[in-house]
Amino acid sequence: MKRKKNGKKTGKTKKVTLVQRFSAVFGKLKAALARSSHRIFGVFGHLKIGLRTIKTVLALLLCFSIDALRGGNFPFFSLTAAIFCMQKDIESSKKASGTMIIGTFIGGAYGLILLLIFQYALKIPSEFIEHLICAIAVIPLIQIVVALKRHAAVYMACVVYLSILVTHGGETDPFVYAFGRVSDTLIGILVSLFVNWIPFLNRKIIVKNDGNE
Repeated sequence: MKRKKNGKKTGKTKKVTLVQRFSAVFGKLKAALARSSHRIFGVFGHLKIGLRTIKTVLALLLCFSIDALRGGNFPFFSLTAAIFCMQKDIESSKKASGTMIIGTFIGGAYGLILLLIFQYALKIPSEFIEHLICAIAVIPLIQIVVALKRHAAVYMACVVYLSILVTHGGETDPFVYAFGRVSDTLIGILVSLFVNWIPFLNRKIIVKNDGNE
């Protein structure tokens, strides 16, 4: 009888020890997760949303709304233009907008010319050759913009040029399509200027302007 009791006691001791081990492991895991979450949320707690971020969100919402009113379904170009032109103040935004307008018209005209050539003058045998020509044609475009001493407009000129040449499906008139892409970009620029002009968005009433974007 004593041996049986001792055996039962030994089994209970093993079970308790196993439970204690699992409890210890679980406790360590819980403590590690608590420390990690504290660090993560501590980092986010120190982040501040600046006025430029708020103005960018507002400009994007306006671009979406305008595109919906126009009956469009692809506001990508106005959105990218609005983001590019949104600066910390109205003066910086005007400067960026001027650069974008120049690049937009140069890239739009250049893209339209090549689109007309592709549709009516050249018979491209394969899609690879078409892509090759599109890529190489960027070189003269960049040289034109640089020759006009508008180095900052190179980016937007290339974007508008590629947006016309690459996304055109062939079913739309080239002039109409090029005009649509240029107008989309100009809408984004104007929306960005308008949002940056709003007086109360230029005041530091939402968060203190300490370099946050």
